[in-house]
Amino acid sequence: MKKLITLITLVFATDSSGWAQQLFTSGSITTTATSKNGVAAPAGTQWSEAQNDTGNTLVSNGASGFNASINQNTGLEQELADDFVVPAGQRWTVSSFSFFGYQTGATATPSPFSKLTIRVWSGQPGTAGTTVVFGNTTTNRLGTSTDALTYRIFNSLVPTTTPPGTTRKVWEVQATVAPGLVLQPGTYWVSWTSDVPSGAAHFFVPVTTAGARTQPSANALQGTNDGITTTWTPLSDPGAGTGATPVAVAMAFRVFGTSTLLATRVGQPGPDGLSIQASPVPATDAVQITLANQKGPAHLLLTDLNGRLVWTSQLPAGVQTATVPFTTVAPGVYLLEARTATGSVRTRLVKE
Repeated sequence: MKKLITLITLVFATDSSGWAQQLFTSGSITTTATSKNGVAAPAGTQWSEAQNDTGNTLVSNGASGFNASINQNTGLEQELADDFVVPAGQRWTVSSFSFFGYQTGATATPSPFSKLTIRVWSGQPGTAGTTVVFGNTTTNRLGTSTDALTYRIFNSLVPTTTPPGTTRKVWEVQATVAPGLVLQPGTYWVSWTSDVPSGAAHFFVPVTTAGARTQPSANALQGTNDGITTTWTPLSDPGAGTGATPVAVAMAFRVFGTSTLLATRVGQPGPDGLSIQASPVPATDAVQITLANQKGPAHLLLTDLNGRLVWTSQLPAGVQTATVPFTTVAPGVYLLEARTATGSVRTRLVKE
C-alpha cells in the first residue's frame, strides 16, 4: 500500500543498543514525481497528490490536509487521532511519534512548526473505559522537523485540470517521548495537536495511495475541544466533483522505539497430549493462553505460590483460547492449571 520513495530514514536497533527503530507506519503520503496532468515535481522531491479512484474521472479527494490546531476563527482546539497495534508477543518502548504537516505558503526553511503535543490512549478516544496512558494537550514535545521532500497538491486532473504548486511544503514533525513509553500487545491510539509561531492555520497529510480515495480500515478521528470536553468524530474527506461522497481517512504517522520479544511458555504435556501455551511471559496486563488437544470443557485456575486462588474461569468444549487478566494481580509468580475430564496440566506465569 505504501511507497517509501522519499520518506526514507535509516535506523538501526537492538535491545542492547537502545537506538530507535521504526516500529509502525500507517502508510505513505508520496505518490509520484509527476502529477496526474504531467507536471514534474521540483528535482529531488515528490508530489503527494489527492487521489481519484482508478477509472473514476468525475470525483477526487477534496481535502489537501486536516486541522489539528487551535482554530483561529472559533477558538476551539482540534486534535487528530489514529490507531496502531503492538503485535502479540512484543513489548514496545516508544521514543517518538512523527506526523506529516504543512503550513500553506510558509517559507521553505526552517520548519514552521513551533509546538506539538500528543496523547496516547488505551483505546479509541471518546469510548467508555478508554484512558490516556501518556501525554497531555499542554506539554510541548516537538523534536526534530525533517524536510519530507514532498509537496502536497490537490488532484491536478480530476474533476478539473488544476496546475500543481509548491505552496504546501511537507515536514515530518516529531514528538519526543521521554522517558520511553512501554506498551504491551494491543491496539492503541495516538492523538496530536500543534501550533506555528503566527498561530495561522496549518494541516496534516492523510495516507495517500495512488488510485484510491481511501484505504482499507481507515478510521481516523478528529477531536474538537470547547474548553471543557472533547467531542470525537470520524474523519472523512468530502470529495470534489459530480456525485462526490465522503470517504474515511487514515492519517499518516510513524512510531519509533525499540521492540522486545516476549516469551511464550508451554506447560508439560498432560494426558492425551493436553498442554497449555501462554504468552507473553512475563506480562503486565494480560496473558493469552491456548489449550492444545483439549477434549471437552476445561476449568482454569490461577493460584499464587502459596496455593491461594487468584482467578478462575470456564472454557466450554471446543473453545481453546482465553485471556487471563493481570491488571489487578500483584507482581510475582503464579501457577495456571487447566482441568479437564481426562486430567490436568499446569504452567508458570509471571506478573511484572
